[in-house]
Amino acid sequence: MTGEPVDVPGEITGCTAVFAVVPRDGGRLFGTACLTPLDGQADVLEVIGFDAYRTGPGEAVAPGQAVARFILRAASRRAAVSRAEELLGRLEGTLGIRLMTGDLDG
Repeated sequence: MTGEPVDVPGEITGCTAVFAVVPRDGGRLFGTACLTPLDGQADVLEVIGFDAYRTGPGEAVAPGQAVARFILRAASRRAAVSRAEELLGRLEGTLGIRLMTGDLDG
């Protein structure tokens, strides 16, 4: 091997998971729909918002249609799913639609 030595990160623990924001029944997003319940959450690493899914406030959405995603870091898969369900519950209030929750891998 050639080249300069590189630092190797320490042990990686925990779980990083991506969760989709998906309507259970479809409907229309509130005209004021937003993803602000995800803002400022230390365990939310990134939010992939409405623009990436060509939707947004006031738009009609179909059952099962992804409207956003977020990347979450937690101590375990179980903790990540639990936290995601909590955040999805908060999002229901700002989006105006019921969302799918649960863990398909569980």
